[in-house]
This record gives sequence, structure tokens and C-alpha cells, in this order.
Amino acid sequence: MPAAAPSERSGGSLRDPEGLPGDDSQIIGNGATGTPIDGDGHMTTIEVLGPGCYNCYLLEQAAREAVELAGVEAQVVKVTDYGRIAGYGVRHTPGLVIDGRVVSAGRIPAAADIAQWLTANRVQA
Repeated sequence: MPAAAPSERSGGSLRDPEGLPGDDSQIIGNGATGTPIDGDGHMTTIEVLGPGCYNCYLLEQAAREAVELAGVEAQVVKVTDYGRIAGYGVRHTPGLVIDGRVVSAGRIPAAADIAQWLTANRVQA
């Protein structure tokens, strides 16, 4: 009997039997109080785009580390739905989206680079 494909919220895949840690959406950084990062009521949203493979896991870990390095609060969301991924114009995964803007696709940027993008995003927000 074939295994069922993982759902968007499953946190794992057939290629990553241990699954991705955490749930589909989690607020992290600065004590994870859920408070906005700026006076406009804006919380940064980081989306990790991909099927749930090991590279997606590595990118998620780099994003979580970057949140800590940048000292911001952010909601990290794993997106495995191919329609949503294609909607961003991403053809190569894993992809990284910060507040609706694709900042990386087809590679795993260093946590320091992601932290820099988060800091720049905070100033612009």
C-alpha cells in the first residue's frame, strides 16, 4: 500500500523521515511574545518554500538562527503547497520569502545573510 503524501501541515516528508521540527507556523525571537517588531503593528513573516526535504529543513534552521542573530521576532511558516510556491515564481527549492518578497531560491543562504535581510526588512517596514 503506497504511503500517503504529507500534507502542508504534516511537518515531514517521505524524503525526510524525521520530519521538520516544530509546527507549520511558529513565532520565535526576542522571547517569542508575539508582539509586533515595529510601531505599525507589523510582524515579520518568513516562509520556507519547498516539499519538506532535508534542504528545506536546513533552510528553516538557518532562518531560525537568523531571527536570533537579528534580534527580531518573526513567524516562520513552512509552505509545501506547490501552487503557493509557484505563485511566488520560485522554480527551484528551497525558497525563502520575507514578508511576501522572495529573497532566495534554489540555495541555502547563511544565517548571517538572512539576518541581514531581516534587519534591512525591519528598517523598511
